[in-house]
Amino acid sequence: MIKAGPLAASTRDAGLAYLAMADKVWAAHTFEQDHAPQGLPPPHTERWEAFADLQGVRLGVFPAHFNDADPEVRARCQGMVDGLRARGAVVVEIDIPHMRALSLSHGLYISAEFAIGHDWKFQNGWPLEANTVVTVGLGKSVTGVELLAANKLRGWAMRHVRQLFAHHRLHAIVSPTTGTTAPEMTPAAEATPLHAANSTLWSKNSTLWSKNSNTARLLGRATWRRCSSS
Repeated sequence: MIKAGPLAASTRDAGLAYLAMADKVWAAHTFEQDHAPQGLPPPHTERWEAFADLQGVRLGVFPAHFNDADPEVRARCQGMVDGLRARGAVVVEIDIPHMRALSLSHGLYISAEFAIGHDWKFQNGWPLEANTVVTVGLGKSVTGVELLAANKLRGWAMRHVRQLFAHHRLHAIVSPTTGTTAPEMTPAAEATPLHAANSTLWSKNSTLWSKNSNTARLLGRATWRRCSSS
């Protein structure tokens, strides 16, 4: 299975993908609460290249998270931020605590969503990507208690981010999409893709999953206890 997403090699390509994937009329969604009473505007790319003057634009940057990346990634992203600042944007330092716990809670929940959506394909021999097979397997092992704990953390995170936008009058939060460059695909990895997927150390914006799903569940419970007691 080939998965499409919003990652692109250029801003122009990302805009084209956005127009292709976005609904023409937004349905009611919880994210609507983060916008004006009229909700999100219709998808468009009007004047998207007219960014010479960014006076009044306020961008949040969480330095500890932003800088937790490979030197090449960090340098590229910092160059982008410097370019936005040179055009008049105001960069505001922000803080989002418990990032590791939030990453784990997101991983628990989205893997369960993958499982409910794709397990029937796995059971019927569909040619799934190796990383999808791993994600579905992990999602099937997540317990109801873990999902509830993950949702509590996700709810707290959404409230915190909304408060950041309101308090600092932010228009966006800027961060590297991934903290690492692409790993080298060796001949051995290409010959055994499932093994390679199991052994991958995911980037800082993803969850660091153990190959053993029971260990992943124990990590989830331990992280939730630490976060709830802090």
